Amino acid sequence: MSLASTQQRLKNAGLYFGEIDGKWGLGSETAVNTAMDMARIAPLTKPVAKTPIVTAPSVQHPQYTIEKFIGHFIDTYEGGLSMDPKDTGNWYRGVLCGSKYGVTAAALADYRNVREISPKDIANLTRDEAIKVGLELYYDRPDFDLCPWNPVTASWMDMGWGAGPGQATKLMQRMIGVGDDGKIGRFTVADYEDYIVEFGLEKTAQDWAKVRNEFYDRIIKIRPSNAKYRNGWRNRTAGFLPGTPFWKEWNLPVSNR
Repeated sequence: MSLASTQQRLKNAGLYFGEIDGKWGLGSETAVNTAMDMARIAPLTKPVAKTPIVTAPSVQHPQYTIEKFIGHFIDTYEGGLSMDPKDTGNWYRGVLCGSKYGVTAAALADYRNVREISPKDIANLTRDEAIKVGLELYYDRPDFDLCPWNPVTASWMDMGWGAGPGQATKLMQRMIGVGDDGKIGRFTVADYEDYIVEFGLEKTAQDWAKVRNEFYDRIIKIRPSNAKYRNGWRNRTAGFLPGTPFWKEWNLPVSNR
């Protein structure tokens, strides 16, 4: 069986979230080890002394596959069509195109690989395509599939939706103490996992929420007109914290709390 076929079978089982590219990487290794662990087979690599317990959503909550998670936060936090001229994200190439389901014209043009996007294109954007935009631009491309999938990673990815994956990753890198190049690679993933092991998932979530809110406060200080978004940004950040319905739905083991 080819690696691509294995990746497809793991993806169908909800254990693999990367591209079906036939390439061996951390995402493939993690998925295979998870499958082997579920079958009570020894992992492919010798486990290190400290390994964070990070449960793939498909194991306990099939509704939180990546696509359905994106749909969840679109439904929870993103509105329909917005034509607010004061929102800079609603402008594209000098034209007020608006945004829909949190997808800007610039993001849609990138996803469709076109130069021109019209207000009509945004108005006609479907929820299904918005989810595909999120999967491509805010999960696959930034390499979130390399990271353990847990509520903190979900919040990190969610912030990337609004602030850009590079900016969100730089903030996470500064928090965990790794070089802030804005790219998710093996060192960022390793340090991120080590941070979770050292401080626990709950503390990591709280630290990350503080980083998110401090970033939003800096934006508001630079552009005071953004103050109208403060409550919305803070509520969205808080929605990923321990004790919330979102957190409880993961049904994390005690050692994760």
